[in-house]
Amino acid sequence: MFDTAVVDLTEELTDPVDLLFGTQLGGGTDINRALAYCQTLVQNPQDTILILISDLYEGGNREEMLQRVAALSTSGVQMNALLALSDKGALAFDITSRPRLRILASPLSLAPRTALRT
Repeated sequence: MFDTAVVDLTEELTDPVDLLFGTQLGGGTDINRALAYCQTLVQNPQDTILILISDLYEGGNREEMLQRVAALSTSGVQMNALLALSDKGALAFDITSRPRLRILASPLSLAPRTALRT
């Protein structure tokens, strides 16, 4: 989990849903820092699936984040993004990052364009 810092909760992982919904961090988003931490854990890129749960609003260095996504993808890591939802269930994420991430990290699972209109 991450906000502006990375917290490794591996030892607490008994129920992923409880962990995701029961943990509160301080706020803010440094996706680049979180991806940098993930990079240190990758031992076999072709056997690695990285799932990013985020609204894609980068509070850290956006260009470095995009470069890191490209490096992870090029190394063979399969990346998927589960995008944030508003309280009403509509997609709520940085749409300016979406096209760049799709190009850099194919296959990167992002919401279909039709969902952007809801």
